[in-house]
Amino acid sequence: MADYFYTPVLSKPDHVAEIPDLVDKHGITSFKLRLHTKAGEHIWDIWHTMKVKAMHYYHDGMVYSAMKAIAKLGPPAILCMHCENWEIAYVRRAELMAQGRQDPAAWDDMSPPFCEAGHIRTYSYYAKVTGCPILIRHTTCEESFEEILKARAEGVNITGNTNPHYLTIDKNIWRTNVPHRDPATLPKIWDAIKNGVIDTISSDSIYRAMSLETIEKWEKEHGPIAEVGAKYPHPIFAGAGEISRDAMAGRTEGLLYIMLSEGVNKGRISLERLVQVCCENPARKFGIFPKKGLIAVGSDADFTVVDLEKNMKLTRDHVFNSNGWSIWEGRQIKGWPVMTILRGNVMMDWPDGEAKRRIVGKPIGRYLARRLGDQADLLD
Repeated sequence: MADYFYTPVLSKPDHVAEIPDLVDKHGITSFKLRLHTKAGEHIWDIWHTMKVKAMHYYHDGMVYSAMKAIAKLGPPAILCMHCENWEIAYVRRAELMAQGRQDPAAWDDMSPPFCEAGHIRTYSYYAKVTGCPILIRHTTCEESFEEILKARAEGVNITGNTNPHYLTIDKNIWRTNVPHRDPATLPKIWDAIKNGVIDTISSDSIYRAMSLETIEKWEKEHGPIAEVGAKYPHPIFAGAGEISRDAMAGRTEGLLYIMLSEGVNKGRISLERLVQVCCENPARKFGIFPKKGLIAVGSDADFTVVDLEKNMKLTRDHVFNSNGWSIWEGRQIKGWPVMTILRGNVMMDWPDGEAKRRIVGKPIGRYLARRLGDQADLLD
């Protein structure tokens, strides 16, 4: 239903050796390191997903090699990084469990801002040494903003990124990695978008979340998830298979209406800034500009029509994702997408008077093979 490209995760040294083939044969120019998986196989008991996906321990030698290989490619090659020091977090987890902590906020206390910012400081320095462009995923705190600004001042090509759930949900409700932060931090993330420290927004959507069947079962005992939220009585340090607080559901379809409602319509950012961070800048950073991210002759005719005045409460009936529910259920949303157009073809619309958007287009999405030499990110 949409055009797409891939950003492979590098999780063992053999993957670094595959980078040239991925570029030449598949048009892949972006790669990702999940730095929290450097903690090794001992965290498999916490995250079964890591075991299933064979996310093994790796070391800084692999990070250095990956940076060198990506830097050698030239624009628009870029390395994305999930910065979160789980080697420290694993120690803090044991300390918190010894204290009897199982509340939602314990997840943030296990992996506090310095675990995120410390990684940014370390690996932005290695990016400086190697000349590798980097994008910091899931930036959530002032400490990280400071490290991004320091790195830029030293000449590092570093991009800040965050996600709508970090802008709207605090650490007392849901569990995510990187963790949600203190309520007082949320407006500071909005400020970082406004002033340019964060210059890309993405959904960070993952299909894996609690099933609707599980949600409905718990709701019979504890009340609607939109109202009860953090009161669900399940231990925060349970394994991924049992965890009840993963803030995964509804992120992709929620990205735009959350940014419109909580950002534009509440005066936190301008509509122009939203377009920059959600459309233009990502297209530049990932080598698909000006095909994407621009309204111009020769670019793809991709548009989203929005109704900034449409105001209604988000319910389960509005949801399209495979989980069947959303972490933003119960919120009053002002500002909704009402039509999506892909390469001139209407894919979704929302006629006046109808309760829900309609998927009306056929699946015409194309793979976007990228090429080296695109200098779009260097343009003013």
